Amino acid sequence: MMKFWQKFGEQRRRDRFLAKEQVFVMVNPFDSKLFPVYDLSLSGASFYHNLHQEERIKEQNILSILCDRMIFVERVPYKIISDDPAITDTPFFQKRRVRFGALTLDQIQKISEIIVYYTISLDIA
Repeated sequence: MMKFWQKFGEQRRRDRFLAKEQVFVMVNPFDSKLFPVYDLSLSGASFYHNLHQEERIKEQNILSILCDRMIFVERVPYKIISDDPAITDTPFFQKRRVRFGALTLDQIQKISEIIVYYTISLDIA
C-alpha cells in the first residue's frame, strides 16, 4: 500500500495539464518516432508509446517535446515513474509517466509556453 502512495505522490508534484493540441515527445534523440502526449507539467509528463524491448534498452533517459513545429524542447532529462498498458483504440500501446530531471531556464520557458498554448487544466480533486 505504501508503494502506491509513494508512486502517486511522485506523479503529482505540480499541476498537470491535458494536451489539447498536437503535442509529441521523441524518446530517443536519434530516432524520429513521435509519441502523443497525454498530459504535461513542469515536473513531468505522460505519453503513449509502442517502444519495443530493444528500443527501451537503447533509451538514454533524454526526451524532446515538440508541437506544431513552433516550439521544440530538446534534451529533457527524465526518470520513468510507470509504464502501464494504455486503454486506447490502438492495441500494443503503453502509457508512460515520467518525471523530469533538472531543467534549464530555456527548457522551463518552452515547456511553460506549451502548457499555455497547447493544454487545458486537468482538475484533480
